[in-house]
Amino acid sequence: MMKLEFSLKANAPDNIDEWEQIALESSNILQSIVYNEVENFYNLIPYFVQLKTNEELVAGYKFYLGKSTKLPSIISSISSHVTFFGEPIFNKKFSPYHYDIIVALESNIQKTIQMLN
Repeated sequence: MMKLEFSLKANAPDNIDEWEQIALESSNILQSIVYNEVENFYNLIPYFVQLKTNEELVAGYKFYLGKSTKLPSIISSISSHVTFFGEPIFNKKFSPYHYDIIVALESNIQKTIQMLN
């Protein structure tokens, strides 16, 4: 199994062109950055979970974090919510490792939540 590096980045993935190419190859337009401007209008911030090996994107998914901007800060932190659309994207080059990649994505969910707090 290859060594996978996990990262979480707000607003855009590390390499937008690579992300977009893999999203299109995965037929997963919902993971594209195309919708970020629309979601931004609703105060939703895109976060990109990326699994890489040797700086090459292996898999990833995007979710949106929303917080109320109308409520006081203490309440807005309580009212935070996460929205997922679609499925993770996978670089077809690494398809022999598909199961291991899914396990790695799932095992990093807790880490992702901790990074948001």
